[in-house]
Amino acid sequence: MTKVPPKYTSPTGMWVTKLILRILSIIFCIAIFGLSGSLSSIGYVDILVLVVATPPVGIAICWDIAEGICILARGGHRGIHPGACVGMDLIIWLGLIASDTLLGFLGLSTDLNNILRCRSSYSSSYYYDSYSYYYNCGSLSRLDREEVLGKGKAIVGLLAVLIIIHFTLFVIACYETNVRNRLPKQTIIVVQNPNGGPPTAMYPGQQPVYYQMPPGGGGPGQQQQQQPYYHMPPSQMAQHPHQVPTPPPAAYTQSKPGAGSELNV
Repeated sequence: MTKVPPKYTSPTGMWVTKLILRILSIIFCIAIFGLSGSLSSIGYVDILVLVVATPPVGIAICWDIAEGICILARGGHRGIHPGACVGMDLIIWLGLIASDTLLGFLGLSTDLNNILRCRSSYSSSYYYDSYSYYYNCGSLSRLDREEVLGKGKAIVGLLAVLIIIHFTLFVIACYETNVRNRLPKQTIIVVQNPNGGPPTAMYPGQQPVYYQMPPGGGGPGQQQQQQPYYHMPPSQMAQHPHQVPTPPPAAYTQSKPGAGSELNV
């Protein structure tokens, strides 16, 4: 006896909502990649910005693409198993919170402390001035400072939006997992074929039908006809051990053209 988990199909409104959120997440992830690359290409901005922001965003975009493909390709618009979505979306939005908090701590959205590096006038090396609230770089114009701060605020804001999106997807996955676990599981009974054939799977209360060759086997030119073999469910066999089950009317077949009907058991 095998219990098969039920196939949970999301309602139309549910899978459409999930698909829209996944698409929005992909768009915001691409925007964050672009802004992070743009900031990292500036000689004054530390590469730490790209290192901190991109790992959870990269995981998020890969997972969003995989889930979106499953929703569109699978029957009933069933996405990935909701239990897997619970784990992945939990990891993603926690990672996004860590990245957003760290970028804010570095001053990416408030000032340029700890994220800008200036070339020393005495050597070719870079240095950090952690004592000055307003970071002063001789070759960094006001326009450059505004560009860095503007892109930094955009990254922090987009990360916050991604946190909300994946937290919503996490809640949806928890709900679908709960609904799926509460559905009654289908029980399949595997019955061995007494004729040496492959096992037959049936649902409880269903009467399996086996097929066996007629006695004699028949010659090469003789048409062979399979005869059904009827098996009584175990519950009925326990109550009536000596009773022969009565075959249904479909068991009466025409063995030869022009001949009368006969019972093949």
